[in-house]
Amino acid sequence: MELLSKEEARKLFLDKLGHDVFNTPNLKAIAEEVLEKCAQLPLAIVTIAASFKCLTDDFEWRDALEELRTSLKVSNNKEQQTIKIGKQELIEHLIDEGIIERRNSRQAEFDRGYSMLKKLENACLLEVGIYEYSSEKFVKMHDLVRDMVLWVASPQFKVEGHLGLEDFSDEGKWREDLVKASLNVQQHIKNPS
Repeated sequence: MELLSKEEARKLFLDKLGHDVFNTPNLKAIAEEVLEKCAQLPLAIVTIAASFKCLTDDFEWRDALEELRTSLKVSNNKEQQTIKIGKQELIEHLIDEGIIERRNSRQAEFDRGYSMLKKLENACLLEVGIYEYSSEKFVKMHDLVRDMVLWVASPQFKVEGHLGLEDFSDEGKWREDLVKASLNVQQHIKNPS
């Protein structure tokens, strides 16, 4: 995913915002932090600038920034990094989940999957790489894009990383209207022998 330079990011932010907040003394520091949260990603800048466009008062900007801080918990923690997944494996999951509809052949289903992934790559929603140990291509989401997706999907989908088996018993984590949960359990179980 191509990052913008700081100057390009600032220009895009101002273009999408429609007015220069950096010349407004009580908004300048807030606007700079908002722009920093966008991590020089064009999609994040366009999306966030659009959501701030109608805000005029400093209290609105402070409130919106607080919401942004809360909803986009971008973590530098190595354990929380976005997981890489092979393209073929991801397409198999998309077929199994019914996201890719059944077609006359498995090849047709995979063609549909590769086309979907290509569109997401072209929109800078997925980054592509090649595993070091093989020639297989993988995809992953940039952390900020992942956080935005999880924020939008959070009412009905839950993603938890690095849970222990005892964490499953905490009923406070599960909602009645939960549709799906993605769990990355990291626990070694000793063989009792």
